[in-house]
Amino acid sequence: MTLMRNNLTYEDIFDKIAKYQDKIFPALAKVAEQGSMPELLHTRWARILQGDDGTVAFREFSESLGQYAGMFDERTQSHIAEYRELVQTLFQMDEGLETPNAYNPLAA
Repeated sequence: MTLMRNNLTYEDIFDKIAKYQDKIFPALAKVAEQGSMPELLHTRWARILQGDDGTVAFREFSESLGQYAGMFDERTQSHIAEYRELVQTLFQMDEGLETPNAYNPLAA
């Protein structure tokens, strides 16, 4: 499930993040329509929908997705895992971190 991360630019990362959002957001909308979305996930998703493209917003949203991934089917869970890896890459690029475990997208 590891994505290739060599020589990616911010534009590449944001393009990939947007593609995974397109795959994840319909499942989120369905949960929201059913009224079963946890408030924390809803709040963080709303920030992304409102256009907050800061690293902190993506990281927090990614953490919430990981925390509540069990609410979704396996395919959506797979998309969430890939999304979280992309956000980890963005975080590392933005913070200039060289340690791969500074932000672990798989920790819930």
